[in-house]
Amino acid sequence: VVKCKMKPETVRMKIGKMEDVRKTEDPIHRIYPRHTPPIQEKISMIPKNGGNWRDIPEKYWLKCHMKKNVGFNDVYGRLRWDEVSSTITGGCLNPSKGRFLHPEENRCITAREAALLQTFPVDYKFPADIPQGALALQIGNALPPDFATFKRKMSMFISVRLVTETFYDMQYSSRPLRAEGGQTKIIPCCQAWSPVVTGCCFLVGRVLRYSAYVLMQATD
Repeated sequence: VVKCKMKPETVRMKIGKMEDVRKTEDPIHRIYPRHTPPIQEKISMIPKNGGNWRDIPEKYWLKCHMKKNVGFNDVYGRLRWDEVSSTITGGCLNPSKGRFLHPEENRCITAREAALLQTFPVDYKFPADIPQGALALQIGNALPPDFATFKRKMSMFISVRLVTETFYDMQYSSRPLRAEGGQTKIIPCCQAWSPVVTGCCFLVGRVLRYSAYVLMQATD
């Protein structure tokens, strides 16, 4: 069984040290939605670090939330500092579409914070002159870079293991036929081949196994 050694990163680890949006020079970090006064007031009442719209007085609920059997507890929800982020989607710059409010500040996460939670590098270049919704889609619909890296390493690991097992089968499992005294006899490959060929297969198999081990350590 292949065990993943990648450690989960919390919201605090990804965006806990971001600079003030009012002082930043990063144009992507200045992109986040501005709300009407009533909506901004509701956001300010949502408890810090994980609260959602159900935690505010019912008289402040939106009409669509007053219907019976309405779910969607994550909408207008705050992220939790010490947990992994909720899934970043194409609605990541709209708190009405998921848990996209900042854990402490009374605002939605910025485009840069959303990108960091999606595992983009902090210096990744995004266009700052496109509509906010288009930028959110670009970030939210992307395959997280860290996942793509892990997938590539896993593909390499699987390929190495397949080649390794092929050499193992060639050395030990195959049963070629050899005629002895007019009779056909089944013998292992390692006995049929010369010691040089057998030794090469053994050596290649060992090297590939070690390569697979080193590759998996790199995912830590």
